[in-house]
Amino acid sequence: SAATAPPEKHGAVSTASQHTGGVAVADEQALHEGAPPPSAFVHCIKQLPKRDAKTRTKALMSIAADLTSPEISGDDVKALVPHFAAFYRRLAVDVDRQVRAAAANVMAAIAKELKRALTPHLKSLLPYWWLQCHDADRETAQAATCALEQTFPNERKRA
Repeated sequence: SAATAPPEKHGAVSTASQHTGGVAVADEQALHEGAPPPSAFVHCIKQLPKRDAKTRTKALMSIAADLTSPEISGDDVKALVPHFAAFYRRLAVDVDRQVRAAAANVMAAIAKELKRALTPHLKSLLPYWWLQCHDADRETAQAATCALEQTFPNERKRA
């Protein structure tokens, strides 16, 4: 008889094949780990996995506006980063140009606020941030490049 793969446990589903609203379940699970997002960002974070590009763009624009608000503290921005990073991988390579540009603007606002405090998250953010620096859309590439240069002003550190 031919060798067969071991049977999967009842109810086990690979996270690569299971999706909710266009975002992998692994991303959804990352939201539930650690501290919840700051209350100012909860609604916007919930809008990021939606299928409609206009909804994602509006949510990103709202996050960017909130990040520049004087009511938002550095601690709030630090608490937002893990939640934003869970979606940034998808948003940075979204098919919609406006979503990519809005994601680059949010990344720029986060980088401007946190600077060196962003270091713990660079491993997950930097590959997609680098991709955005070379995006076909000029606005997206410019926002990502400016944010990268503000965060790492020394050219030697960017190389």
